[in-house]
Amino acid sequence: MRRNKTTIVAFYGIDGSGKTTLARLLAGIFRKEKVNVYIIRLRAHHTLAYLLIRFLFWAKGLNYKLAQGKPAYFNYIVKYYFRDRKLFVALEIASVLIWFIIRVLPKKILCRKRLIFIADRFIPDFIVMLHYTSNLDEYALLKLTKFLERFTLAFSGIVYFHVYVDPHTAILRKKEEQLHPRFIVYLSAMYGWIGRYINHVTVNTTNKNPLESATQIVSYLKLSRVLKS
Repeated sequence: MRRNKTTIVAFYGIDGSGKTTLARLLAGIFRKEKVNVYIIRLRAHHTLAYLLIRFLFWAKGLNYKLAQGKPAYFNYIVKYYFRDRKLFVALEIASVLIWFIIRVLPKKILCRKRLIFIADRFIPDFIVMLHYTSNLDEYALLKLTKFLERFTLAFSGIVYFHVYVDPHTAILRKKEEQLHPRFIVYLSAMYGWIGRYINHVTVNTTNKNPLESATQIVSYLKLSRVLKS
């Protein structure tokens, strides 16, 4: 990979795996390397879909605040009411493309030096949650994954890191979110599934110091020439 190429260092993995912590650590390391770096997050649900979801909560008399900070509960409600709605899927996909155009392209156009985006959630996270909240089958989801990757690769390289953690450890780390074990096991299985179709490096953060994991990632990026050695 060329050193001056814009690159998205994309983390994906279950809640509690340490994606956000690693993103912050890496951003600090990259800045010391004099690299222009931005942290971005491709959320599971986006602005257009959120407007529809908020309206649904209001129309059904549901308390939206009770779902905030509890992804399993929130996504179960979305799944229950939107699973058969093609409009919901269309809004999700449109929102992702708009998000990319607004969040990534302007910075790429304005920056003439090495530029790295660190995504603590990216395409695999979006696809996994779309699988959970819609009726799209795995074949359709894989086609959508490839489409989103081609769209991204037209403007930037992608380096994927699957941030793995033992499901039990993830539940302990995210105790305040009241994650149900079955929800975490489901997510873990789905991330394993999508990992078979994308090139990635696995980083196991179970019982590991975050700085140790960050150092492992930096070493790989230097070997692949994303960073200068």
